[in-house]
Amino acid sequence: LNHLLATLFFTVDVFLMEPILGPEAVGFYSIGGKLVDALMVVPSMFTMALFPVISRQAHGNREAMVRFYRLGGKILLLLALPAALISTVVAREMVLLLGGPEYLPGAVRSLQIMAWLMPISWLNGITQYVLIALDRQRYLTWAYALGFAFSLTANLLIMPRLGYQGSAAIHVLAEMVLFVPFVIGVRRYMGDVGWRGLLTRPILAAALTGGAALLATSVVGPLGGIVTIGLIYPLLAWALRALSAEERALLVPLFRRGEAANAQPGTQ
Repeated sequence: LNHLLATLFFTVDVFLMEPILGPEAVGFYSIGGKLVDALMVVPSMFTMALFPVISRQAHGNREAMVRFYRLGGKILLLLALPAALISTVVAREMVLLLGGPEYLPGAVRSLQIMAWLMPISWLNGITQYVLIALDRQRYLTWAYALGFAFSLTANLLIMPRLGYQGSAAIHVLAEMVLFVPFVIGVRRYMGDVGWRGLLTRPILAAALTGGAALLATSVVGPLGGIVTIGLIYPLLAWALRALSAEERALLVPLFRRGEAANAQPGTQ
């Protein structure tokens, strides 16, 4: 049931779009979906790697679970925000790569909007598995039902008026709607994870970087925007201490294991 509701939540806009707006709108809209789907491999692999650890901690060490969840969520956010910024800056080039020249300029704006699904969706993904580790699958059913109901209603009301770009914005808002019960569930069943500390500094770094990237893009072009994001965002994230000293300490053993594995290629 959860899988069905999640599928409906993610695809109801496409099912409605063809009869309401026609197949051309679906084509323009699908480019943003291709980008999100292509990059979804990052949070999927990361969450699957973290899930066994979180599952063990859920029934033995809740404090450690909170720490790993905060760390995992923050890492995903630190990766998703620059990915969204880059996608916004080079949306035209991505449309050419993912679709071709016939999708210009129609798909550019919808891709730029859909790119901002990633920060919220990636957080929702790891939060969903935390709730599963806490044996709260039934709670997920109500959360996805709420998200699906919002997406269905909003698309029926707004899609005929604002078209596929309005539907792209609704998809981002729907992820935010889903995020609300997820946050409530985590707080209820796991405790306070300090959302303000988790979200504020990565978002501030992304906002400052975005302003610089837009300026660089207007002066130099898309390549200037990409270079600006690649240089400024890591520096700001480091200067703002997006990862706390405790979180950096949690990462050290992982890097040491990686170095040991590289030093002994034949070992498992």
